[in-house]
Amino acid sequence: MKDPLLRVENLQTSFELHAGTLNAVDGVSFQANKGEIIGLIGESGSGKSVTALSIMRLVPLPGKILGGHVYFEGIDLLRNSDDQMRKIRGSKIAMSFQDPMTYLNPVMTVGDQIAESIIINQGLDKTKARQRAIEVMETVKIPMSSERVNDYPHQFSGGMRQRVLLAIAISCHPKLLIADEPTTALDIITQAEIIALLKELNTHQGITTLIISHNLGVIAKLAHTVVIMYLGMIMEIGTVEDVFKRSRHPYTKGLLETVPRLGLETLPTIKGEIPNPINRPSGCPFNPRCPYAQGKCQATKPPMLEIEKSHYVACFFPIMT
Repeated sequence: MKDPLLRVENLQTSFELHAGTLNAVDGVSFQANKGEIIGLIGESGSGKSVTALSIMRLVPLPGKILGGHVYFEGIDLLRNSDDQMRKIRGSKIAMSFQDPMTYLNPVMTVGDQIAESIIINQGLDKTKARQRAIEVMETVKIPMSSERVNDYPHQFSGGMRQRVLLAIAISCHPKLLIADEPTTALDIITQAEIIALLKELNTHQGITTLIISHNLGVIAKLAHTVVIMYLGMIMEIGTVEDVFKRSRHPYTKGLLETVPRLGLETLPTIKGEIPNPINRPSGCPFNPRCPYAQGKCQATKPPMLEIEKSHYVACFFPIMT
């Protein structure tokens, strides 16, 4: 088997806060093969976005990557110099963020912002960079791209601004695209359009993609492999069919049961509340909310075990149905 494009091993990232140490990413390991779409799922505060920022080496202070490895094309990004990382970001690995208005400059046209990335990462002159900007705007299906290249972010809808971020991300032909909550705050029709666009980029351009979302429906439609996170740790990894149809971890099962369905008068919930991440429970972090928890779960952190081919669960008492 060929080596994966991305391999994350025992990644650990923490934040030193006044209240204590927050272990946002605690021993995370997974991989993405070339041309694969990986879905990273979890509730708010599960460590999804910090995992992505750690891969990019963009963790904001007071955050710090404490250990682990992030291999991209066989090279450990955590051992790269800052100059080496700047050459990789944008050109080989690109990230599309969840809040376009935070990351788009309101006083620059979208064309100039896309072209700026191209000039920095590919060294094209302004004329060629502008032409490339129009091409990628067409790729992400922004209508009348040759005219709208002169518009400013506020002149675009939320869905179109998300497309602009994707245009910036793919403008330099990256091998890996990290899309952080690409459908958040969008209406259902626009969500479907963004999902279709991400599928097309993967299918026709072969871009390996890491999709970060709390929306199970989005991941079900997009991903080949699913990674379930809770309080900075991975609970379950498997194909989209394994995780959604044959989930083995109680947390995954609970998440799936909370998805709204026609005919349900009362929406099920996972009992209890997410613990304070600074004072996380010992052992399995899900044990205070788990109906199957026993003393072992409170005392020891469960290892990640392969219970079926390519289906991994960090649980002492996985659901076998």
